[in-house]
Amino acid sequence: MKLVPTRTTATLFALLAASCLSSTAAFAQSAPDAHTKALMEGAQKEGQLAYIDNLMAPESRKAMQEAFVKKYGLRNFKFKPYLLKSSEVVARVSQELKADRVSADWVLVNVATFWRKLESSGALMKYCSPEYKAFTALGESGIPDGGCYFKAALGVAFTPMWNPKYVKENLDSWEKLADPKYKGQMIFSDPLKGAVYLDTYIGLRTILPVSWFKKIAAQKPFYLVRSTDIRDKVMTGEYPIATLGYAPRAYQVRNSVQLDVSYPKEGSVVLGSFAGIMAKATHPNAAKLWTDFFFSKDGMEILRKNEAVIAGRGDLPPDPEVEKFVPSISKIKIVKFDWDKLTEKDRKAARAEFESIFTR
Repeated sequence: MKLVPTRTTATLFALLAASCLSSTAAFAQSAPDAHTKALMEGAQKEGQLAYIDNLMAPESRKAMQEAFVKKYGLRNFKFKPYLLKSSEVVARVSQELKADRVSADWVLVNVATFWRKLESSGALMKYCSPEYKAFTALGESGIPDGGCYFKAALGVAFTPMWNPKYVKENLDSWEKLADPKYKGQMIFSDPLKGAVYLDTYIGLRTILPVSWFKKIAAQKPFYLVRSTDIRDKVMTGEYPIATLGYAPRAYQVRNSVQLDVSYPKEGSVVLGSFAGIMAKATHPNAAKLWTDFFFSKDGMEILRKNEAVIAGRGDLPPDPEVEKFVPSISKIKIVKFDWDKLTEKDRKAARAEFESIFTR
């Protein structure tokens, strides 16, 4: 029996052909370029990546690592991650460099002066990731840019956080925090015990006068350092307002309690969280490939979803759930400050000024 093509079968064959062409095109589009292919082959031979950071929670780390391995088709690849506080990251890397026993291939930490010291001492590998071109907004705000030696991947900001169960006003302005009705209800993150808070204070002084800080001091704030401790006090209502809260902490408890945050209309100080590859990395190809992934859209979207970070990429699509707490970088009015020019002498003067205003 001879089959005679009908209009239906012809249409079916056309659809199948189009599907095959589409699949071929998709495969070609997803095929790695020569640069990435070489790094993939090198990383597979190395078989491991060791990295230190002060950011990623276990869930975020797991998601990033699984996505990395899947994207590049790595087999039996291992990770040696270390999660430390920022001061511990600096201390560990510094000690290892002094002993000439560098264990980490890749480092992420938000201490700009530390990165400049690593760069000047030749401790960092030069690597120009093709993803760096999408990271311009943080540099434009004055956050140090290490070129091909280190890059600000994320922004870190400390801004008002409050419990709407106790505070009905939208604290979208720094000036609103100075209202005497909030006396005894406020936490102030202590610049004398936290370097990031001191730098935030220094940045805020460029847009807020001493008189504003005197008004805040008159509120008799409670002083804390750890962002989780601050968040927890706001949650319970013991101190329902944090002058310098960390918005991702509110995001982390969004399913159990509502906390509100703002990025005041006068401006917010945004500090950089920097990443780079150690010059004596044992697994250089893996470190370069991880850098490409970490700074890619895929990597930034995973971090934003899990950690609610201020992603340094300006081309990420909006995430409504995250943006309730942390808006995209293009929507934040960033206080411009040349952090490379900040010296220890400046910090010492800022500490002295703060102590003279906030007498305990």
